[in-house]
Amino acid sequence: MCSVAAPQAAEIDRKITYTISIYTPSQMKKDEKKRGDPKNTFLQLRSDESWDTLKAQLLAKISNILKPVTLEFANYGFYFTVPRVHTKATSLDDEPSYSFMINRALKGKDPAVSLTIEPHPTRVPKVSIAPRCSDIDSQWFL
Repeated sequence: MCSVAAPQAAEIDRKITYTISIYTPSQMKKDEKKRGDPKNTFLQLRSDESWDTLKAQLLAKISNILKPVTLEFANYGFYFTVPRVHTKATSLDDEPSYSFMINRALKGKDPAVSLTIEPHPTRVPKVSIAPRCSDIDSQWFL
């Protein structure tokens, strides 16, 4: 009978360094070549941290840098690459994509992930100041 050795604790909860690039809403309105440099920061988390923990930490970074009026995960696009392992920018939007990213990051000697955060355009409803003709009751003008 063959037994598989359990992974050492050092292999399970290695620290991953996240290099985070955050674009501002005004940069996202510009052509990609004219956007300029994003705001950069970093984060280190253990590889066994939950998806919810990473989301909370990313929202904290967004809040500190962009200071948005409302802070919701759905208002941003998150894309990751893993240097020398996974070089194609891939969407990070759920637990399966998070697990995939962690597995790729742990393949390297020094686990690292590059994250790009892009705010989605916000839609502000148009408010009409002048009433429409159909909104005016004709009896008031008699």
